[in-house]
Amino acid sequence: MPTNLPAEARAKWVKVMEAKTPEEKLRALEEFLSLIPKHKGTEKLRAHVKRQMVRLREEIERKQRKQSRRREGELVAKEGDIQAVLIGYPNTGKSLFTSLLTNVKAISTPTPFETRKPQPAMLFCNGISVQLVDTPSLVEGGGRINSVVFTLARNADVILLFIDALIDPLAQLKKLVQELEGARIKVGRFEGLVRVKKKATGGIEIKGEVQRFSKADVEKFLKSYGIYHAEVEVEGEVKLEDIEKAIFGEVVYKPAILILFSSFPTAVGHGALENLTKYIDLPWVYFTASGFDIESFKREFVKLLMRTLDLIRIYTRKRGTKQISEKPLVIKRGTTVIEVARMIHSQLYKNFKYARIWNDKRPQSPLKVGRNFVLEEGDIVEIVAS
Repeated sequence: MPTNLPAEARAKWVKVMEAKTPEEKLRALEEFLSLIPKHKGTEKLRAHVKRQMVRLREEIERKQRKQSRRREGELVAKEGDIQAVLIGYPNTGKSLFTSLLTNVKAISTPTPFETRKPQPAMLFCNGISVQLVDTPSLVEGGGRINSVVFTLARNADVILLFIDALIDPLAQLKKLVQELEGARIKVGRFEGLVRVKKKATGGIEIKGEVQRFSKADVEKFLKSYGIYHAEVEVEGEVKLEDIEKAIFGEVVYKPAILILFSSFPTAVGHGALENLTKYIDLPWVYFTASGFDIESFKREFVKLLMRTLDLIRIYTRKRGTKQISEKPLVIKRGTTVIEVARMIHSQLYKNFKYARIWNDKRPQSPLKVGRNFVLEEGDIVEIVAS
């Protein structure tokens, strides 16, 4: 160890030596690394610490994969059009929110950690079905409960972040975002994504465009972690530090909505909202324990979900009977007619000839269209196949 390390770094190294589990050792190494000054005399030490961290993360991931089968009973299979996972600390209104918006009477008391396992419930509104998954409250400092919650979050369509609007909401939000990032989950505006897949041979291969650095920079950076053969997938604008994060595990971006909960019907101050939106750009909704129109809230909440996920509704029309489906198909904006044909039935996709579209909001209706026609909100689609 270099003799010019600050006292705080030396003290943290003692914690590394005392750590008994891989998780404890990894956390201690991360803190130790953050205290090592960046200069030529510490380059080898920093590289050594990073290699240790990579090995520890791999060990932890292997252990988590072994435990994954035991967790299958705690995961929730998606039902409906949208799966939304509720995340928050104790007494932030998650269970009350689920209970008021669905027919399931979730447990909701002032007692912390009342929800002990994931509780799915269905919300139906305007033909759209939303699966709300209430989760156990997060525990500060991690633990098995947090691991289950984050696994649910990684598999969800959208994450609902619950904040107590009356108790320093910005501090709560910062902690939540940090917890998610520690679990390799990013919320907010998508900027860029990197995946690093190690290989046995072949050197460093980059897939995608890189603008802020060169291939040589990437090779040098990966070699500092002891990685000489890897496939690096780049999406969007990324920095070298994003590659560093990817080495420790794949990062996923998830759409999220901020739910500001108040146990009293008190408006949230403009200053508090401004601070939250400055910290992270997320859509938000205000929710109180009483004194509001639940049906109106449901409609606005589902509209917000659809906007956040960039989804639209279309309806199908049976050829011959002219019967229009009561329940809409919920699809991604930009979906084409042929993609919808594939969703409905493989034979419609294989034998597709053309489609007819009805929608009073279009300049012309009906329309006869081909396979690559892009659908819009409220379209009624009749697919003609040979």
